[in-house]
This record gives sequence, C-alpha cells and structure tokens, in this order.
Amino acid sequence: MALQPADTRPMTRRETEVRRFVRARYGLRGTLALHRHAVGLDLLRAPVNVMLSPLFLLTRLGGPLLRRIGLVRAG
Repeated sequence: MALQPADTRPMTRRETEVRRFVRARYGLRGTLALHRHAVGLDLLRAPVNVMLSPLFLLTRLGGPLLRRIGLVRAG
C-alpha cells in the first residue's frame, strides 16, 4: 500500500508564495544571509575584547583600591 498525500488539490498562489518565502528565509541560503548580517564584525571584535579584558578588570579593581589608600584623584 503506497502512501497518499493528504491533500491532492493543486497549490494556490498564496501557498506557493508562502513556500517560496519560507525556503528563502529559513533554508540554508537564508540562514547564512541572516548570520552574515548578525555576526559581521563581531568576529573581529571578540579577540580584541578578550585581549583588553585584563586591563578593564585591573582598572575596575584598582580604582576603589587607590581611593581606599588615599589616592582619591588617581582612583
């Protein structure tokens, strides 16, 4: 016994357009286009952020420490 499609009527123009839209947006090409826009320069910024994070941490910890020992302007 062969499987029969649930709906044997021809697709309407709207259904055809919806399928085209879904393929274009959620298929492989659409997904790659979305990620290209979403990620962009973030891949280049991430290593710089990682390199600068120790400096950021030192300034955040050093400021209150300097204020506590009396170097208010430096803190």
